[in-house]
Amino acid sequence: MSDRLKTILAAILFLLAVLLPWAAFALGWFRWGLEQGVWLGAGVFLLLAALAVVLLWQLDVVSWLAASLPYLSGSVYTLLPDLLPGPADDAAFSLLGAVLSALLARRRSERLPRWIWAVLLLVALYPLAGGFLPGVLDEGAVELVGYVLFLLAMRGSGEEPG
Repeated sequence: MSDRLKTILAAILFLLAVLLPWAAFALGWFRWGLEQGVWLGAGVFLLLAALAVVLLWQLDVVSWLAASLPYLSGSVYTLLPDLLPGPADDAAFSLLGAVLSALLARRRSERLPRWIWAVLLLVALYPLAGGFLPGVLDEGAVELVGYVLFLLAMRGSGEEPG
């Protein structure tokens, strides 16, 4: 399987990992109860995300787009309307995506600046600080700034993103 096809499949799996767990949660809750719904939703998420990560980790050449996919999927989840009360789920998704993206970027280039870890950690933990602006304006701005800094770090590693 080509790297391009693996990247496309990983992107689809990440998208499904953001959306399908909610359907699994609703089905489990309706059919068996709240706790089983939570376990079913978490299981669906973990399965789809793990498959996407396995595909990305098997790439012969990790493109910057492939390295960005986990970060972007975590950002999408953070910006979606909250179905669970509290910011813990947003922070967890964002943190998981940021760490996976940093690991993939580091695999691509050993010269990736170490400061990017601090930026990604701060961006991922921002939802725990609470929203300072209504809606997703502040979270969206923080995610965007974090992604721009991620791209700058990749550029600073001596290789052009792309």
